[in-house]
Amino acid sequence: MLKITRSTHSRTATLALSGRVGSEHLADLRRLLEEARGYGLVLDLRKVNLVSLGVVRFLIECETQGIWLADCPAYVREWMAREKQNERSGLMSEAKAGEGVRNVVLVHGGFVDGSGWQGVYNALKNDGYNVSVVQNPTTTLADDVAVTKRMLAAQDGPAILVGHSYGGVVITEAGNDRKVAGLVYIAAFAPDKGESVSALIKDPPPGAPVPPILPPQDGYLFLDRTKFGRRSPPMSTPTRRPSWPARRCPGA
Repeated sequence: MLKITRSTHSRTATLALSGRVGSEHLADLRRLLEEARGYGLVLDLRKVNLVSLGVVRFLIECETQGIWLADCPAYVREWMAREKQNERSGLMSEAKAGEGVRNVVLVHGGFVDGSGWQGVYNALKNDGYNVSVVQNPTTTLADDVAVTKRMLAAQDGPAILVGHSYGGVVITEAGNDRKVAGLVYIAAFAPDKGESVSALIKDPPPGAPVPPILPPQDGYLFLDRTKFGRRSPPMSTPTRRPSWPARRCPGA
């Protein structure tokens, strides 16, 4: 849950953020910053404990507009620096497509399998990329990372590692592989050190759809099959929903 506290002093307006910050909060943050135009603007990030890639890009945008990021956590600064470098290098941009990275490795989300990437796979193949789809065993996070790294080892050069939903946890762990040229998070979890999937999903923002996930059992998250037909789980892969989802996903 995100708490935003606004204060003004002299000609300075400060928005103090506390808690988990996700892309779903950006509209409110932009509105509050716009309302405070005319003041010197400060975002106090001292109590922020999680951000998404969309928020990182938002913070970069804020800095370019002269908004001061006060007490920005070191891991967020590091993430911002990596994202700026990615933007400068133009990974997978059209301008660099002829000479850039040609290998793409796709990592699926929880409760589904690699077939959910079919549409993305076909589109990338049509554009001339070498595309590989990881099939996670979803027994443990370590096992999923190991399978992903084996797929990376099979590439003939640098690769872009793409994760959706739970796959974001996997690519975060596998991202230090020497063959990874960049990470792409598609509506994916980007956990901080020591954070689990269970911790990330336990406190959804008000009004957000809640996936039909049963309470953890022996370190695993299970899907309620009786509700799957009525609501495709947000942790599924973006292009299609398999007819028979896997019930298990590592929760630790």
